[in-house]
Amino acid sequence: MRIDGDEPESIQSRQIGKAYSTEEIRKSHPKAYSPWDDGEDEELVSHYIAGRSHKEISNLLGRKVGAIRSRLIKLGLGD
Repeated sequence: MRIDGDEPESIQSRQIGKAYSTEEIRKSHPKAYSPWDDGEDEELVSHYIAGRSHKEISNLLGRKVGAIRSRLIKLGLGD
């Protein structure tokens, strides 16, 4: 435990060197990092059952492809 208030160098660099900003990502994916609601889950499942690709669903829902994959897994529909 440090008592002088300084954080170790590795923590400082991680805080300063963030590789992305939410604002930048939301320019192309407006719903990125927003909580999912029941309506979006229903829409996601509907698109998935219709056979749309993760990329297509990503564009339709305004979320990143990784978010689509993760949510499908959480809902028991993905690998």
